[in-house]
Amino acid sequence: MIKKLSSSVVERISSATAVASMDQAVAELVQNSIDAGANSITVKVDWKTLSTAVMDNGNGMSRESLAALGPHMTSKLSTWEDLVNCKTYGFRGEALASLRQISNKMVIVSRCRNDKSPWYVYSDINGNCCKVSSFDQDNELANPPNHNMFYIPSFEHGCMVLAYDMFANIPVRRRNILEDGVEKFMAALRRRLVVLDLPKLKVLVDGEVRIVTDRGPTTVNSVLGISCWFDRIRCRSGAYTVTGLLSHQCRKGYQFILLNNRLYNLKLQYKKSPVFVLRFSCAVSESELVQDPSKAIYTSCHEGNVVAILQKMFLEYFGEQVVRIPTSSPMKRSPVKSPRKASSSVTNNKLSPTKKSLSIKTCFNYPQSLTRADLHSIHVISQIEKKFILVRTGSVLAMVDQHAADERIRLEALQHQLLTSSTLVACNIPLNLTPSEKHEVSSHAEYLRPFVQFDPHGNVCQIAAAVSGKTSLEQDLLEYVADIRRGSKTVIGKCSWIEDIRNIPGFIISSVNSIACRQAIKFGCKLSHDAMSQLVSDLGRCQVPFACAHGRPTIVPVAQI
Repeated sequence: MIKKLSSSVVERISSATAVASMDQAVAELVQNSIDAGANSITVKVDWKTLSTAVMDNGNGMSRESLAALGPHMTSKLSTWEDLVNCKTYGFRGEALASLRQISNKMVIVSRCRNDKSPWYVYSDINGNCCKVSSFDQDNELANPPNHNMFYIPSFEHGCMVLAYDMFANIPVRRRNILEDGVEKFMAALRRRLVVLDLPKLKVLVDGEVRIVTDRGPTTVNSVLGISCWFDRIRCRSGAYTVTGLLSHQCRKGYQFILLNNRLYNLKLQYKKSPVFVLRFSCAVSESELVQDPSKAIYTSCHEGNVVAILQKMFLEYFGEQVVRIPTSSPMKRSPVKSPRKASSSVTNNKLSPTKKSLSIKTCFNYPQSLTRADLHSIHVISQIEKKFILVRTGSVLAMVDQHAADERIRLEALQHQLLTSSTLVACNIPLNLTPSEKHEVSSHAEYLRPFVQFDPHGNVCQIAAAVSGKTSLEQDLLEYVADIRRGSKTVIGKCSWIEDIRNIPGFIISSVNSIACRQAIKFGCKLSHDAMSQLVSDLGRCQVPFACAHGRPTIVPVAQI
């Protein structure tokens, strides 16, 4: 018999569809912060519990807005016309309501500019929601047990959203997310963030800084964790304006097209895969409102024109055509005409000869590559905003990220010490393992000997200094044994130290990365000319000098002179 689902079941199903992954949840909260006018956003993630906290210094939500939070409640629009002309990232009124349905606990703390004190609202997975109350710094609701990393700082205005134990009511999805691992989460999050107009942003996972941006020439590289040299692109064809970044370097999966500030999932094939972030601006059509849960556009009546502009742009930039349209693609059929407002010189996938040809203007001419040899001939010019070091190598002007560069230097020093002259410190860490698990660990003791040693009872009696503060190792050791069985780890000492880095247990790698980050020179630290020269000289001696421990570029060229 067909029955109507209860409202609670409907809300839970729709919430699991609206927010389907950890990276989407974080991206939705970051988008809300940007829409609120924030110029500084901090994201914290506790991976083991799938909890997150997003803090910003935006306009904040009033007491009345907090009280009105619920499914399809939004301040972004109220009519259909508002939807077509919406300029904000959020507009559905789904994100916060969906997070509340899939999180074991959720706390929102907010303060508008004129409020005397912050307000907070608390809810749990069972739908229990407290009334909006004035925030007390010592209120236990703001700091549930086992989530002390998400402390509530004081702020003059802004908002903080804390979601604890996400997907607790969807165990299969939660298990799949945890099995995919933190690196897959970070890769997906980077791709969601790179298409946003980001302010100053910091992303921390388990206390480790993974992404840091500060509006500038390195933003895209910092978000994606790569090191590419970009040309700034600006061109116009009829009613279409294209801006963005385009590189001669090629990496699959780093092609991003935005249509009216929304990610456009345009299915193209590339003879080679240049890295780019290109933003198309034109008249908005109703077809663009067909979007997936992450608000990416599925289809648009501008599709044929966008493809034609890309083909022409790439032909002028690379001297060859790099875009191939799949034979099964609907773009092979007669193109859909654009709305009259968006009439363009591009029709039927061709540029009209009666209009002026597309002209690409680049702001900078970047070199296509930078080698370790280039780092040995660096001349320091000056420090910029106590964050970057402007340098010259040959005919290239480049910016060195002082924190990322020093982190890389310290990281390799720690790795070298760990693999060549590491000293173990005494400890007493009991292992709560089953007999079969103890056998698995002890049978791989040869692999663990440089980092962990066991007493006759099978407990840890000596451990590498980098992780001497750990009190529990069961899960870490079992994961390392699983890596060995998969063949991704081998015995230390059979190759050079730089090649042996991949064989270090994951929990030690994370600890060493964190130590290097904490000890590195911070933004805001003024450096003398000699200190800057020493820093770039030490960077040039690194084995892997172009990225820090967390993938952030250490040096990025900004112009060729």
